Amino acid sequence: MKILLKYIIILLVWAISTTAQAELTNKMFNIRHIGHVEGLSSQRVFSIVEDNHHAMWIATKAGIDRYNGQMVKNYTLEGNFYYGDMAGRRIRLLYHEKYGLWAYDHTGRIYRYRPDTDSFEQELYLGESIKGEIILNKLCMDPNGTLWLGLSKGLYKKAPDEAVSQIIPDKYINDIICVGDSLFTGTSNGVLYISCSNPQHTKVLTENKNVQTLFYDSAHKQLWIGTFNNGLWTLDPTTGIVEHIEKQNSCFS
Repeated sequence: MKILLKYIIILLVWAISTTAQAELTNKMFNIRHIGHVEGLSSQRVFSIVEDNHHAMWIATKAGIDRYNGQMVKNYTLEGNFYYGDMAGRRIRLLYHEKYGLWAYDHTGRIYRYRPDTDSFEQELYLGESIKGEIILNKLCMDPNGTLWLGLSKGLYKKAPDEAVSQIIPDKYINDIICVGDSLFTGTSNGVLYISCSNPQHTKVLTENKNVQTLFYDSAHKQLWIGTFNNGLWTLDPTTGIVEHIEKQNSCFS
């Protein structure tokens, strides 16, 4: 009986200390949980961006939510949906300081947020200009307001007042980032460089890597490359030197 009581006391002390530690951590880092109770439209979140008013925009399976630190407001994305479009729908966000907030889904529907009406309006449906299956993986915008579209069938662009045009065919595009006039495109077989002002000027930076995500470190002027099954790499766009980030040599060790 004394041994059982001893274990009960130990468990109680551990539970109290763990709870106290969790509360202290939440207070120190201001951790909050936002879910259905707080008004989130879905527990499945695909994308988050912050606007210049410090509001958080959250893309979920059900639509777009805006969180201002106090409350959540829900927005829906309307459109001419076909049977099966909603199944597995993935919604993502793009925010540009000059050109505002955009939302898009994998079926090729692109929306723009209109502050005057406080709503999202469909700007473009790629199925009207691109034949066959549409899988839109990434939307990016350059300094001139041109939309760059990464699809499963290649890279496309949509300049203001122009039609959608194909830039690179037959490439599975997973990610795109824009740095000044430079566009870095992550494909299933490496990274491509494209000049935004002259799209005919392209260059292969890496090959034989199934690129899933890209990040540009402006402080060190390095491109970080996350691959599907070949680890993490860095690339110097100026010299073309590619280095593999190994665990023992990185900050993650």
